[in-house]
Amino acid sequence: MHLIINAYESKIFWVILFIIHILTIALIKPKFLILASIVLCLYLSYSLSKSKIYYEKGFYKIGGSISALSEKYLVISNDNNNILVYTSGLKNATPLSLGDNIEIQGELNSVEINSSKIATFYLQNNINYLLKKATILTVNKANYSIEQSIINYSKNNGQLFDSYWRLLVFGSYDSRELVLEKVNRLNIVHLIVISGLHFDLLFYLVLKILKPLDKIKLKSKYIAFALIFYYLTLLSNPISALRAYIMQVVKNSKNPFSNNGKFKKYDGLIIAILILFLIKNNYLFSMSFILSFSSTFAIMLLVPLITNKKNNAFIKTLMLASLIYLFNVPLLLYISEYWNYFGLLLGIIMAPIFQVYHIASTLFWWSPAMLNWMYYLIDNLLYYLVEYTISLKINIELNWWIIIGWCSFWYVSISFINLGKMNKNLKIKVA
Repeated sequence: MHLIINAYESKIFWVILFIIHILTIALIKPKFLILASIVLCLYLSYSLSKSKIYYEKGFYKIGGSISALSEKYLVISNDNNNILVYTSGLKNATPLSLGDNIEIQGELNSVEINSSKIATFYLQNNINYLLKKATILTVNKANYSIEQSIINYSKNNGQLFDSYWRLLVFGSYDSRELVLEKVNRLNIVHLIVISGLHFDLLFYLVLKILKPLDKIKLKSKYIAFALIFYYLTLLSNPISALRAYIMQVVKNSKNPFSNNGKFKKYDGLIIAILILFLIKNNYLFSMSFILSFSSTFAIMLLVPLITNKKNNAFIKTLMLASLIYLFNVPLLLYISEYWNYFGLLLGIIMAPIFQVYHIASTLFWWSPAMLNWMYYLIDNLLYYLVEYTISLKINIELNWWIIIGWCSFWYVSISFINLGKMNKNLKIKVA
């Protein structure tokens, strides 16, 4: 039997593997399984991305659903193959939406990889072919599209509202979006997109709002998880938020295989990796996945090191934010292609501001007037920061091995420092 990503028998295989892995994690200290789990997922993900049906170059009529859509391209899912179609010159009387079933014809070609960024884009979207000279034959649309309703609501409230609200709340934007150009130049693009930190804050706020339900014997925690999960399904790129959601579920759940009923420190992170892999193995090649999980793992290693310092909470927060920024420098350069000399300072200043905007945009979506006023302020602030800070265009292409080496250096160094401190404390106690 061969494995096909979406085949029924493959799903059974991965579910069984997942159950076995969870049982193993529950019985063994997870520190020894972190590296093995990540390497295993990466290997299997890469292997599965190569498991595809091969077609010869030629003219084909193809049917499938639209799995990704922007102003520049669309991706069609068809028989374990994702096919890229550039929308330039593609004519269709009916506007296309995610999930539309379409029939299209054109010249099918194998993808050509000429840079690491293009290779990453193809891997994370599992793109196997490029369809040239494409013509849309038929489009079957759903009776109702939540995504289209969100887009219509956003556009109906003005250009400024549309530029920020959809980006902050759902992570969706137009390809010509100027807001992303501004934050790219400031090296803070990772702060404006939906991250695990914003998601954690949103969860605690929703939990706080629903807390009175506990008095009438309704578990506010379960209702909060249900509402947040529904919100997750509306995100254009749910990876970071889903990672935070899974870790919150693990944190708030009892471990039936532990004597104290609690999960270990790294259990949530490992379980999140495996669940994301089971949902879509190509998530492991996504920049959102790499940035979210590598940063989270670094924070989990750094926190014990920072908390041992005899400083107040504010200084510790600054130290942690600075170290995480330095850790993410290669990844930020890979994403934005700009180096801002004030990037570290801007990251520390703008992080809490963007957190407020994320929460306000999500909870006060019904008040466009208030949000438009807030967006006017942040838009002007970003404009002046771009004008009066110095950013340098980086024309080098970072190799993935450089980024892997950089992250590994940090992980190993932090681990050795923590190990040295543990041995020192142990000697003091023995003495």
